Amino acid sequence: MQPGGRFQFVEALGTSPSRRRVDLWFWLAAGLVLVLIGGGTGFVLARSDPDPRAEPPLSPAIVTPSATRPGLEPPRAGDWPARWPAFGPDDRTRRVELDGLGFALTLPATWICTPASNGDEAVTYRCGATLGGEGMGGEVTVRRCPDPCDTARRDALRKAEQAWAMQWRYAGPDVTIAETMAVDGARRYGLVLIAYWCSSPGGPVDRQLLLRMIAPVNWLDDIRRVANGVRAEHVL
Repeated sequence: MQPGGRFQFVEALGTSPSRRRVDLWFWLAAGLVLVLIGGGTGFVLARSDPDPRAEPPLSPAIVTPSATRPGLEPPRAGDWPARWPAFGPDDRTRRVELDGLGFALTLPATWICTPASNGDEAVTYRCGATLGGEGMGGEVTVRRCPDPCDTARRDALRKAEQAWAMQWRYAGPDVTIAETMAVDGARRYGLVLIAYWCSSPGGPVDRQLLLRMIAPVNWLDDIRRVANGVRAEHVL
């Protein structure tokens, strides 16, 4: 070591040769501990790395709510309700085209729609109005139904939907509905409608529509008119 080097500087501070040897052994021991710790950490990290042969967990293709009161299974046979009214030329309506739905909605003129969620797999809007202090309307959701959008998948998706423990019934080949006149113990009309269709002409069935709406019993026909309006768009 040249004069003025580090060890000579330490001696100038009054450190004896024996103290230097102790310090040297201390730092050597500390370095060995760090090496062992680093090696141990590397071992732990190596052991914690996922097995490259293991398949990654699959996320669900469609996220649906966990139903506390799903509809009763299996759905009863049926067809589209012929007595449900439709909007007529004298009704005050508004026609809205909402991003992501893929079809237009005909709604009562007083209703408004606000986005609830929008993602790659689903888009949801809340549509409705308040009349005399009572709300009416509800959820309009379109989801992607991955291939194969077959009976097994549709059954699983239907069973995950809240339907006030009412009996499901078919309303056509690709539609099921559940209705009630008492939502959560209150005298209110409730409708849940699930339908499937093709987003492109001639393509496979790949879309699911969900309508879940509530209204005072005196205004139940407005909910049914909305459903008939969706049907008129050739979605159902």
